[in-house]
Amino acid sequence: KRVIAYMEDHIRENITLCDLCHDNMIGRSQLQKIFQEQHQCGAMDFFSRLKIAYARQLIRENQMNFTQISEFLGYSSIHYFSRQFKKEMGISFSQYILNLKIDKAKNLLRFSEYSIGEITYYLGFSNESHFIQTFQKRVGETPNRYRRRCFRMEWELKQN
Repeated sequence: KRVIAYMEDHIRENITLCDLCHDNMIGRSQLQKIFQEQHQCGAMDFFSRLKIAYARQLIRENQMNFTQISEFLGYSSIHYFSRQFKKEMGISFSQYILNLKIDKAKNLLRFSEYSIGEITYYLGFSNESHFIQTFQKRVGETPNRYRRRCFRMEWELKQN
């Protein structure tokens, strides 16, 4: 727990395994053994996962863009951050962002009366046509058809 707290306190830095061992007064093999037993990964893999989880939080809160998050978390390059993100998440950063936008769009279509144009603007798509094409490709139907099929469906079910 002490080592994890140390990692959280130094999440914005590029720490090494030697730093972890030295600053927490623990041997390298002992540290690795503990992380393998408790987390099924090495200490540095765990630290990388922690950083990516924090990056996802920053993304969800719309606080920073890709480059800013990479710099904020102390990555030496945006390319390395991109590789780490894909390794951890299984999809690229841009695909992750697009998935979040489509999920937000689905909720807005379901539970609001915003127009397609307003949703397009709110989610930062370049134009309405691009939004509609992207939505249809991801969801399998147009935003209007999705809205007609799903509008307040869950809300109505909970009211009965």
